Amino acid sequence: MSIAIKLTDSYAIVPLDGTNTTIVGLTTTVNNNSSAITDLQYSIAGINTTISAITGEINLDATTLQTVVNQTRYITAGTDENGYPATFITRCNVWVQDGSGSTSDGGGALTGLGNLLLDTTNNRTPPVSAPAAIT
Repeated sequence: MSIAIKLTDSYAIVPLDGTNTTIVGLTTTVNNNSSAITDLQYSIAGINTTISAITGEINLDATTLQTVVNQTRYITAGTDENGYPATFITRCNVWVQDGSGSTSDGGGALTGLGNLLLDTTNNRTPPVSAPAAIT
């Protein structure tokens, strides 16, 4: 391929074969890069969607954690004056309820729930077997 260029009253023929090949190569490179950029934009959009979802979960977890903190603000764990593990409930009343609305479990089978057991014998040995779980 060649192009004619007018120089005053005459024309000079300038071959463009090498230049044309270079332009075609550059065009191909630009098109490939454009495709790669589009792929990256889709990937970034997907990552942003994932980040938004994770952010929502984190915010939900933070709200849940704050609720737990508020509901347990009177409960602390540590050790008693003898160095034994202890749970402390301070500055509040303690209510133990089984949810049946009645001290006789609403007249049905007793669940064993809603009991508060206090051991003041200073016997620090745990029982030989734990009570059976009630389902």
